[in-house]
Amino acid sequence: MRTSMSLRVMLLSSLLAGCADPVPPAVPPPPPPAPKVVEVTCPSGATWNGKTCVADKVSCPEGLIWDGKACAEPALPPAVASTCDKRAECEAQCDAGKARSCTDLGIMYAGARGVTQNDGLAVQLYKKACEGGDAEGCFQLAAMYENARGVAADQARATEVYKKSCELGSASGCNNLGIQYERGRGVEKDVPKAVTLYKRACGLKSALACKNLGVMYHDGAGVPVDLARALDLYRKACDAGNPGGCNNLGAMFDKGEGTLRDDAQAFELYRKACTQGEANACSNQGYMHEKGRGTKQDYNAAVTLYRKGCDEGNAIGCKNLGVMYEYGRGFTGADSAMAATYYQKGCEGGARDACTYLTSSVESMRKDCDKGDCTNYGYIHASGIGVPKSQARAAEFYKKACDAKRPVGCSNLGILYANGQVGTAADYKKAAEYYKRSCDLGGGSGCNNLGYLYGTGQGVLKSQVRAEEFYKKGCDKGTALACKNLRIVQEERIEEAKKMKGGVPSVGIGPPPTRASSDSSMIQTTAPH
Repeated sequence: MRTSMSLRVMLLSSLLAGCADPVPPAVPPPPPPAPKVVEVTCPSGATWNGKTCVADKVSCPEGLIWDGKACAEPALPPAVASTCDKRAECEAQCDAGKARSCTDLGIMYAGARGVTQNDGLAVQLYKKACEGGDAEGCFQLAAMYENARGVAADQARATEVYKKSCELGSASGCNNLGIQYERGRGVEKDVPKAVTLYKRACGLKSALACKNLGVMYHDGAGVPVDLARALDLYRKACDAGNPGGCNNLGAMFDKGEGTLRDDAQAFELYRKACTQGEANACSNQGYMHEKGRGTKQDYNAAVTLYRKGCDEGNAIGCKNLGVMYEYGRGFTGADSAMAATYYQKGCEGGARDACTYLTSSVESMRKDCDKGDCTNYGYIHASGIGVPKSQARAAEFYKKACDAKRPVGCSNLGILYANGQVGTAADYKKAAEYYKRSCDLGGGSGCNNLGYLYGTGQGVLKSQVRAEEFYKKGCDKGTALACKNLRIVQEERIEEAKKMKGGVPSVGIGPPPTRASSDSSMIQTTAPH
């Protein structure tokens, strides 16, 4: 009963289910919207690759290349170390195609290192090395073209080869190429490009290039003035051993540029640079001694340093040395003729105010001559300092000085006669006359030169006794050359005595002292220091 009832319920449920509404089919989702097309405009010379603008071709500054993203330093070939140090070894390696050995061999011939100097052969070896891809060989070859060694001067060719050297990774090549662009030698002048090359060379560890780059930032050449950057670059150059960098760094401390003024620091930097051969620094260090800045005041040290700077080509050192002579600083007295001598050197070298000082010094000596002291005025005419060179005019002024009882005037006039510069031939008799007048007036140089004439028998009767007598007079008056000559003749007399039987020296007329010498250069009121 219960079972049949259950069956009826199930049947009824099935029938009811069959009468229900059908289930609608599933509706697919709408398709996504089409992607929005974004139009990208790339800069000129670049193309859109779907993700970014890619340069078609980029012109980078000199020394840089495009790496796909930016201008960058090119990858450098590995540095090539020298592989030979003897000619035969270098020749064999060069012949076998080792480019660096050709360079090394060229350096030997250019510098006469163990071989006879041959610049032409050096050029050929540098060419072979450069063609073989040796950066140093290219650099050396460019330097030969620049300096006309072994080839005719060719700045355009030098620039071209410096460029190749730089591209091969030579720091010196990049630096020198920068100099060519900065000065417009062999290429159109381009100071910004020079800056770029100095940067590259400095990055390649060229201390000189770091200094040069510092100058550009200091002076605002090709870049805006940036004293802090200049200070850093000078310090970098100095630390790497470049004396110019040390000098320039010292100057910034000296003047308080880009940093606080520090005299002690400036002095030490000048000292360091001077000892490394920087002429400017010697003059700068001398100035610190003269003024007592950063060190104690010391005129003697200042004179020594100014002279060193001047001798090594620094015009300011020459001018400053002239000032020391003019005012007698570091000397026993003022010396206007020597002052004029160094003012002229400074003037010729372009030192500011040196030409003005020279004119003033010449005028001062002219006024002294009007008052009776014509020695220095005669000297500058004999030497062509500040006035046209004229031995006749010099003799005229020396004669006036001698007549005014100026011993140096007499001695210098004697030198003119001995050298055949008064008239057409040497007149030793007249020279002896003026040397004697000088000696009698207390002139040590006159005594020395008269002693020499007695020793050689020129213009006077030859006599070693009289020669020794006048050398002694000159020595007693403080003339160093007379003391030297006196010692020579005395030593020769002793040697002669040793050779004689009985050991008795001969005196009187004899062979002249072969090593004694006269003072044939003009001197001024005070002897040159």
